Amino acid sequence: MKIYRLSSEQLNKSMSRIFLRTISLCILALVIGIYISSRSGAVSILTFFSVIIFISIVLTISIQKGLRKQKESLLTYELIISDNYIAKKQLNFPIIEIEYNSIFSIEEISNKGLIIKAKDESKVIGIPYYFIFLIFSPLFYL
Repeated sequence: MKIYRLSSEQLNKSMSRIFLRTISLCILALVIGIYISSRSGAVSILTFFSVIIFISIVLTISIQKGLRKQKESLLTYELIISDNYIAKKQLNFPIIEIEYNSIFSIEEISNKGLIIKAKDESKVIGIPYYFIFLIFSPLFYL
């Protein structure tokens, strides 16, 4: 039986990418909002910037809380591969165990990872792409 866990270094790389994407989308929304409001001229500059600052603070706090919870959850993610089954354990989620003979399909989602589905529709294991490299990295060195 082999157990795979995500290191905090790998997770930090992934989280920084997520954070950058989120910030980019927020900046894009902000620029669009400024453009639309400047065309109408109905809103005063002071009111507009007050709202922008308030929304920025709320978004920053929300994003940080969400990323912290996601990081805690992902640090507890364990992928267990044994001779008979594959299982996933994670904080605040039930343990999902799929025997090899009950695997219905394995789907690849580009740049995201794999999804293993069992014949029982309630049993689905998502494997993030960084786990795939973790599992198969010895093969790349041969």
